[in-house]
Amino acid sequence: MKIFVSESGNSILIEEIIPNDCGPCTNYILVQALDENLSYEYLALPGNIKSFAIEGESARVTSITDKDVTYRYADGRGGSKSFVHATKPQKRPQFPG
Repeated sequence: MKIFVSESGNSILIEEIIPNDCGPCTNYILVQALDENLSYEYLALPGNIKSFAIEGESARVTSITDKDVTYRYADGRGGSKSFVHATKPQKRPQFPG
């Protein structure tokens, strides 16, 4: 498990790796302090969205801000994606398999 924190401290991204012999997966849980409340979203990020995949390789998260996530591949290529465009439609984790 890894935790990424934005500079402001208002956003954290929890990377939860779920090992499994038949279908390992990773959950990304974004927790944000909005006004006086905490909210959470499950995100579909690198490795879960086909447009992030390069020859089957999954990207790794390197940092976050309060609005987006930055990722990088092993060969050095990378980019950013807005949290708005990465939010899963259901607040549910991804299960192995």
